[in-house]
Amino acid sequence: MPLSEAIRQFIAWKGFASKECTTKGYFLTLRQFAIFQRNGHIEEVNINDVIEWFALMKQVDYERNTFIPKAMALRKLFEYYRRQDLKVLNPDLIPVPEKEWKFPRVATEENYKKLLSVIPENNDPRHIRNRAMINLLWDTGARVGELVSLNVSDIDMEKMQAVIRTEKSKGHRPIRQIFWTEATKKSLEKWFEKREHLDGIMPRIDDRALFISINNQQSGKRLQGKSLAEALRKYSRRADVPYMNPHSFRHHMGHQIVAQGGSNAVVSGILGHSSPMSSYVYTMLNDEELRANHQRYATAI
Repeated sequence: MPLSEAIRQFIAWKGFASKECTTKGYFLTLRQFAIFQRNGHIEEVNINDVIEWFALMKQVDYERNTFIPKAMALRKLFEYYRRQDLKVLNPDLIPVPEKEWKFPRVATEENYKKLLSVIPENNDPRHIRNRAMINLLWDTGARVGELVSLNVSDIDMEKMQAVIRTEKSKGHRPIRQIFWTEATKKSLEKWFEKREHLDGIMPRIDDRALFISINNQQSGKRLQGKSLAEALRKYSRRADVPYMNPHSFRHHMGHQIVAQGGSNAVVSGILGHSSPMSSYVYTMLNDEELRANHQRYATAI
């Protein structure tokens, strides 16, 4: 069976059990492998083919951690056909590298203020929308995917809260509440007003989506997370601060909760983690905090 057909059948099956983003990631990875194999037959793929593909990626400086999802996608593909008794590569032979630990990027209040200062305060709907989203990231620590999935009906402006669908919950906590400040409420009110205006002039608009795309081929459709990430990259350059990606706001929230005496359970509840170990990552001390704590406790001995 040609790899392209094998991948098509696998993705069709996988789509019923996994989230769209997971399925899409598998498809993109497996398509790359099929191209590398010149769309050969899946029964003819051996472990040397996989190792050669990995070696090529290593030559062009792929980071170590990027091999992990690619290896897992290949494992899942061959596991799927192995279970159907097809004579294909044993998925257990495909090596999965250990994750390389990198200290997470954490947004700071100083850089957050600098970032906001470079967002033009005009009637451009893109800047109005982006300011509201960045305010929400700061106040809630939500994942960018969770923000772009928000619907207008999820928002309670009076109580300054929303019901959000938790990503990566795996059924543990499918929804949770998020809350924001008065400053963010004002940004949201301004966006709601601008969004209502756009609804009257755009030919097609997603009535459900809170945040929509503007001025491109996707205008009127639900905004994608990568669009906010790109906006943050541009604002970070303008503000002359290190790139503040969406997840850096989440790390800041985890840090702040612990700094105020919150437990891992509190971090988990607010950030929507399905595992306490996930919360631990957000509470790790940076060098300055470690130094301060060392001086505090060492001098008390």
